[in-house]
Amino acid sequence: MEEYSEAGQKMFDKALNYLSFKARTEHELREYFEKKKYAQDSIDKVIDKLAEYHYIDDSGYVRQYCETNAFGKRQGRAKLRQDLIRRGISEELLEKLSLYIPDEDEAEFARAHFQKAMTKTEGEPYRRRLPRIQNYLFRRGFSGETVSALLREVSEEDCPVDEEKFAKHFDHYLSMYTRKGMAGRELEAKVMRAMLSRGYQFDQVREALERSTEESGD
Repeated sequence: MEEYSEAGQKMFDKALNYLSFKARTEHELREYFEKKKYAQDSIDKVIDKLAEYHYIDDSGYVRQYCETNAFGKRQGRAKLRQDLIRRGISEELLEKLSLYIPDEDEAEFARAHFQKAMTKTEGEPYRRRLPRIQNYLFRRGFSGETVSALLREVSEEDCPVDEEKFAKHFDHYLSMYTRKGMAGRELEAKVMRAMLSRGYQFDQVREALERSTEESGD
């Protein structure tokens, strides 16, 4: 870099030091220097030289990002796309995501996360469990089509209510609203709404309320 001034060389060295911690995109490197108030023409020169020596390579960055994902978090293309947009990756390079993560890999990643979500939500009522699984998969970048296909594999019979959890929630709401001075129909309505919001079935809650009334002698 003989054509560089001493200031230019120091700037180049700063860039190498910044890149030594982890790979960066061109956008990230530009932001780094802009925050330090360097002149735009100086930034352009350093970026060009770094690209010439392949210290920055957005195309390679996208490929490496996808490879790391495949052996790590295994998130969907939509999530990776969001992350890469924040890092300033161009639309042209983003189109390569389907090349680096083909549909069969995306389906494999989605199923792995689906199984995790099923385990995390085990024992929850069907009406509460499905939305939680759905949101879990959406947050990890899987498409609506992929998520819907997986959710169709879950039936209400696969989601038996955890009776211990049901009793715990029911007793909690019954005690809480009773302490607030509620009784009769008002108390029943409050407990019913709270239990339904947790995904429990109306008939199951109604039966519990009737048993509670019989036991209290009201």
